[in-house]
Amino acid sequence: MTPGPTTQIPCLADLIHRGDGTWLLKPTLPTGDSDAWITPQQAARLLGISKGKVYVILEDFLVYRRPLPRRIIISLLSVKALRKASLDREFWTNKTAQDRLKFAVRKAMDTLVASSLQPD
Repeated sequence: MTPGPTTQIPCLADLIHRGDGTWLLKPTLPTGDSDAWITPQQAARLLGISKGKVYVILEDFLVYRRPLPRRIIISLLSVKALRKASLDREFWTNKTAQDRLKFAVRKAMDTLVASSLQPD
């Protein structure tokens, strides 16, 4: 008997080694449609690029914020949008497609700035 097709569900999680040869899978995504924030290392893993390149494309193609002066977190929705856009082979040579994504990122960044300046 051959096994049937497997279904893979994408999940962002951390594998934590427990020391006794077992691993603990700790999901890092909240349930629901709310935006999650991930580290540059996690974004690099999802995009299939180096962590250094994440910092290069940070301001143009990824929505980010700084909860602490030396810490950057990136919007998972913006990582997914960049990944989807870059699946098109012509994305990196098509200035119109790049400008469309850059405009969406600028708009999201402006919204973040405006919401952070609002008094609670």
